[in-house]
Amino acid sequence: MTPIMRQILGGRRTYYYNAGFENVAWVEGYSLDTGSVSKEATYLQLNTQKTTVAAIRTYVTNIAVDLTKIKKLYIDWEIINVSGVSAYLNVSTNKTGDQGSRNAGLYVTGAQTRTVTVLDVSNLIGLYYIRVHSRAASADISTTKVYRLWGQ
Repeated sequence: MTPIMRQILGGRRTYYYNAGFENVAWVEGYSLDTGSVSKEATYLQLNTQKTTVAAIRTYVTNIAVDLTKIKKLYIDWEIINVSGVSAYLNVSTNKTGDQGSRNAGLYVTGAQTRTVTVLDVSNLIGLYYIRVHSRAASADISTTKVYRLWGQ
């Protein structure tokens, strides 16, 4: 049974991304200034480097997903940088929005060792895009790696 089927049938954990497996297609979203995104063997990678005001790179689900039965989103990620980076997990009805456009979201700043962060989406009903943003405010190259993203 696929994770999306588990969601439809009321299962416990719905993976949207799991160590290289895309249960929902992920595509490049909003971008600004210098950077890149890449799909590595076991993670999604977002690289940013500011040359003007800030650099932003985004991965977003290609389709909106139903979060009605999902109470929390979990993201397993790490942020590698020297200084001046923020990483965001957002859900929004806007597929192409920047990191400030969201119905629910969270962010972390500075370097983070690999960790799982939790976003409460229990008040959301219906279809939403899930977006991961990396924003650099310094000229140093910053990297955000997403290993898993799931809902429960």
